[in-house]
Amino acid sequence: MKKHSIVFEGGRCRDGAGNPTTLGRIVKLLREKSGMSQAELAEKAGMAQARVCQIENDFRRGNITLKTLIKISAGLGYKLDINIK
Repeated sequence: MKKHSIVFEGGRCRDGAGNPTTLGRIVKLLREKSGMSQAELAEKAGMAQARVCQIENDFRRGNITLKTLIKISAGLGYKLDINIK
Protein backbone atom coordinates (compact mmCIF):
# COMPACT_ATOMS: atom_id res chain seq x y z
CA MET A 1 0.00 0.00 0.00
CA LYS A 2 1.09 3.56 -0.72
CA LYS A 3 1.74 6.12 2.00
CA HIS A 4 1.08 9.87 2.24
CA SER A 5 1.36 11.90 5.44
CA ILE A 6 -1.26 14.36 6.63
CA VAL A 7 -1.04 16.21 9.93
CA PHE A 8 -4.01 17.67 11.81
CA GLU A 9 -3.18 20.10 14.58
CA GLY A 10 -5.09 22.93 16.11
CA GLY A 11 -8.00 22.29 13.77
CA ARG A 12 -5.79 22.77 10.71
CA CYS A 13 -4.62 20.31 8.09
CA ARG A 14 -1.02 20.18 6.86
CA ASP A 15 0.58 18.02 4.21
CA GLY A 16 3.65 15.88 4.82
CA ALA A 17 5.92 18.89 4.17
CA GLY A 18 4.09 20.97 6.79
CA ASN A 19 2.32 23.23 4.30
CA PRO A 20 -1.23 24.37 5.15
CA THR A 21 -3.80 22.60 3.01
CA THR A 22 -7.23 21.00 3.15
CA LEU A 23 -8.22 17.36 3.18
CA GLY A 24 -10.10 17.93 -0.08
CA ARG A 25 -7.00 19.23 -1.84
CA ILE A 26 -5.04 16.19 -0.70
CA VAL A 27 -7.73 13.78 -1.93
CA LYS A 28 -7.79 15.54 -5.31
CA LEU A 29 -3.98 15.52 -5.58
CA LEU A 30 -3.75 11.81 -4.78
CA ARG A 31 -6.63 10.96 -7.13
CA GLU A 32 -5.04 12.88 -10.01
CA LYS A 33 -1.63 11.38 -9.20
CA SER A 34 -3.26 7.93 -9.48
CA GLY A 35 -4.71 8.88 -12.89
CA MET A 36 -8.31 8.37 -11.74
CA SER A 37 -11.41 10.37 -12.48
CA GLN A 38 -13.82 11.28 -9.68
CA ALA A 39 -16.22 8.65 -11.04
CA GLU A 40 -13.52 5.96 -10.91
CA LEU A 41 -12.58 6.85 -7.33
CA ALA A 42 -16.25 6.91 -6.34
CA GLU A 43 -16.77 3.43 -7.77
CA LYS A 44 -13.68 2.02 -6.04
CA ALA A 45 -14.64 3.71 -2.76
CA GLY A 46 -18.29 2.63 -2.94
CA MET A 47 -19.77 6.11 -2.86
CA ALA A 48 -21.43 8.60 -5.18
CA GLN A 49 -19.30 10.70 -7.52
CA ALA A 50 -21.08 13.77 -6.13
CA ARG A 51 -19.71 12.96 -2.66
CA VAL A 52 -16.14 12.72 -4.00
CA CYS A 53 -16.69 16.12 -5.63
CA GLN A 54 -17.98 17.57 -2.33
CA ILE A 55 -14.96 16.27 -0.45
CA GLU A 56 -12.45 17.53 -3.02
CA ASN A 57 -14.06 20.97 -3.01
CA ASP A 58 -14.28 21.05 0.81
CA PHE A 59 -18.08 21.31 0.89
CA ARG A 60 -19.49 20.19 4.24
CA ARG A 61 -15.90 20.30 5.54
CA GLY A 62 -16.79 19.18 9.04
CA ASN A 63 -18.92 16.26 7.89
CA ILE A 64 -16.39 13.71 6.69
CA THR A 65 -16.51 10.56 8.76
CA LEU A 66 -13.74 8.12 9.54
CA LYS A 67 -15.67 5.51 7.54
CA THR A 68 -15.59 7.83 4.49
CA LEU A 69 -11.86 8.48 4.93
CA ILE A 70 -11.22 4.74 5.04
CA LYS A 71 -13.24 4.20 1.85
CA ILE A 72 -11.41 6.99 0.02
CA SER A 73 -8.02 5.75 1.20
CA ALA A 74 -8.79 2.22 0.04
CA GLY A 75 -10.11 3.50 -3.29
CA LEU A 76 -6.86 5.37 -3.83
CA GLY A 77 -4.76 2.37 -2.77
CA TYR A 78 -3.58 3.92 0.50
CA LYS A 79 -3.77 2.53 4.01
CA LEU A 80 -5.25 5.00 6.50
CA ASP A 81 -3.00 5.20 9.55
CA ILE A 82 -4.18 7.47 12.36
CA ASN A 83 -1.95 8.57 15.22
CA ILE A 84 -3.55 10.49 18.06
CA LYS A 85 -1.22 12.52 20.24
